[in-house]
Amino acid sequence: MARMDTFFTQVFSQLRGNISSQAETVVWNAWVNKMESSEKDQQLYAQKLVDWYNRDTTAVRGYVREAARPLFSTASTAKWLVPVLNMVPRVVKRISLAYVQPPVRTLKQGSNTVDVGSPLWERVYGEQGLFKNIDINKKLKHADRWSTLLNTVHIEVVPRNGAIDWDFRLRPATTIIPDPGDYLRFAKLAYRFCPMDPDTLRLREGWVYWSKDVHAYRLDNGEWFGISTPDGRNPYGGEIPIVTVRKIEQDDYWGAYGADLVEGFEQLHVQLANMWFNAIMQSHGQPVGTNLKIPAGQSLVVGPDAPLLVEGVLKDDVPPSLVFAKPESETKTVQELLEWFIENCTQGFGLPPGSWSIDTAPESGFAKFMKNIELLEDRDDSRAMWVQVEKDLLRNSIMVNNRFEGAVGALPENLDVDIEFPPVKFPESPAEIQTRYTIAFNNGTSSPVRYFMEQEGLNEEDAKAKAIAIATYCVASGAYVI
Repeated sequence: MARMDTFFTQVFSQLRGNISSQAETVVWNAWVNKMESSEKDQQLYAQKLVDWYNRDTTAVRGYVREAARPLFSTASTAKWLVPVLNMVPRVVKRISLAYVQPPVRTLKQGSNTVDVGSPLWERVYGEQGLFKNIDINKKLKHADRWSTLLNTVHIEVVPRNGAIDWDFRLRPATTIIPDPGDYLRFAKLAYRFCPMDPDTLRLREGWVYWSKDVHAYRLDNGEWFGISTPDGRNPYGGEIPIVTVRKIEQDDYWGAYGADLVEGFEQLHVQLANMWFNAIMQSHGQPVGTNLKIPAGQSLVVGPDAPLLVEGVLKDDVPPSLVFAKPESETKTVQELLEWFIENCTQGFGLPPGSWSIDTAPESGFAKFMKNIELLEDRDDSRAMWVQVEKDLLRNSIMVNNRFEGAVGALPENLDVDIEFPPVKFPESPAEIQTRYTIAFNNGTSSPVRYFMEQEGLNEEDAKAKAIAIATYCVASGAYVI
């Protein structure tokens, strides 16, 4: 983990005020050290969550061995091969549904709608527009997953290659000073930045620092460099172009959401690694020798190419023997325990029972809907948050673009965006579709026109024409068709 002492000394010194006595200085230093230690611990823990999600197998094996320390010695866990069956990324993706289907975006200027394909719309959302560097839906899908894992993430709006880009600032490399008036907002933010010096080919380790007054890069050796401006001033009039994404509000700034998911799979891997080691060892059996006349300190080599000769055995001695004892393995019991654990751990995040079973029979669309209703409710609950995130990202993107005069030119500051998230639909069988529309027709809540539009993709005019043609035929032939 990168050293943070120089950063904390610099940032917290602004909060120190007039401290003159030795006692006050001692108390101050103790507080800074405590804050630094706590911050490091939180960042290291967040790094563990990220490593699991990123499938860093080497790091994961280290976390599993560390988690096993209360029960197993370091010497024992060092022998473990630690097979990794990392389901954390799959679960995180499975329960992050905000952008499972892209929303419909309507660009607004004041109270007026900006037509799709118009010059202004093209300057924002066109292929060569403001966001030409970004696949917005893909980027926000990743933001949804990161917030599922870490709860709170930051998206910094940055100018890049004549357009705008959005960079994630994740907890392992980010620290904040909360706003005194609102603990869910930051007053100052810094993130670790270690670019390579092109002249020396050495990393220049430091922190990018944001506040309402400052945007600068501070090296660990104490050097400061301005980023947006040569003197390190914030060029946005006190605004910081960083948008906070928070899955749920908790009693501190960062909160936790996916932590217990990672903790659960970490504990599962302790049991898995121990079972794997035992299975390997027990497949050979435990050699038990009787009266083999092996000198003390000498190793016994066994195998078809290493015959074992026992000399000096008398008639009345116990006959020499070498057998391999195989303990009764509990592998089946452990496997059942692991399956039970996975099922219940993931249900805690809204996944339906049987999500991991390979023996699950095919289900109807309605059955899938009912099983996933908790996840869909969570998606609905988070909809307002994501609408505000997209509005803030657009506003900040225009602010940054106008300050650095991007390729699209200055954009109106009164642009806004309306977001409409489509409902998540599950596939239905033809019989289910027929039943649903029959009930709707009988209840007067649907019509043949809507059926042709929704199921056959016809526009309203063609759907009406087809419905009239069918009705005319039915009247003429005396047939009755719903």
